[in-house]
Amino acid sequence: PSREKGKSSVIGVSMVREKSIPPLSDVYRKAWESCAVLWPLFILRFVFLVLNFGTLFFCLFLVCWPLIQALWKGFRETEGQNLSRYMQSMDWSGYLPDSSSILMTIGLALIYITWWSLLAALFDGAVYSRMREHQENGSPFSLAEFFKDGIRYLFPMIGLQVLWSLLFFGVMLFGLLGGVLAALLFHALSLVWLGILLAIPVFFVAMAVIIALAGYGILAGAYLMEGKGVIHAMRQSFYKCLEGHGRAIWGILLLWVIYFVFSIAFQAVMSIFGLIPLIGLLFIIAQWAVSLFLSVAIWVYVPALAVAFSLEKED
Repeated sequence: PSREKGKSSVIGVSMVREKSIPPLSDVYRKAWESCAVLWPLFILRFVFLVLNFGTLFFCLFLVCWPLIQALWKGFRETEGQNLSRYMQSMDWSGYLPDSSSILMTIGLALIYITWWSLLAALFDGAVYSRMREHQENGSPFSLAEFFKDGIRYLFPMIGLQVLWSLLFFGVMLFGLLGGVLAALLFHALSLVWLGILLAIPVFFVAMAVIIALAGYGILAGAYLMEGKGVIHAMRQSFYKCLEGHGRAIWGILLLWVIYFVFSIAFQAVMSIFGLIPLIGLLFIIAQWAVSLFLSVAIWVYVPALAVAFSLEKED
């Protein structure tokens, strides 16, 4: 009787523990409420995109400057009427990449990657921190605290970027090499048909691994706000990914699926309306504006969702 009583008590405790985990709808609602209160983060995320892509276009402009000069000269000489003929008569060999242009391109690429990493670390650290402060303590938005937190978590966030990138590309490289070796083996054994059949489930496994790694990195950013270091954040994120049969990963994946399905459907519809004469341009502008808004919104909501998952407590 005591053994049966012990079993029933263990089952009861496990059932209570399972019930103590809030449903995904509550987590989504908590993340949305944080975004609604901290709405200036949407504006700051838009500023981040402007700075990011503005720097990218500026670097591309510098790389292509000699070609742009030549095209502008041809446009002025032909007054825009015979530009195509002018381009056909151009000596394009002088604009092929040489050693100096290649070095310049590599240098600008390194500068842009450094700029993007610093800017992303600053904004991500600030967004994660403000979301955690609001969800945990009800703190309102403060621009001064935003930049203060961004600077505070700048180097830890860079460290997380580096470690996660090494993990991600290491797994991808391992998978790619494994796929190449497997393809060569099946070809040597004249079992190409079997390799093609196995490629289908392997593709879905690879997509699941990519999704899991992406969700793992997003959750690690939330746990980094505990202030206990990058390794602690990655370890806690790993435990969270395993909790509830990958409940947090599925929650983030569901959000991305909804985002991509809506984006593709919306762009398809707006592209059709964009073919309408006269007013088609208005639909194209609306398509661009909505796509920009969605990209800004998703990158504010995802950190809020990750923080909501990290702050879950089991009774």
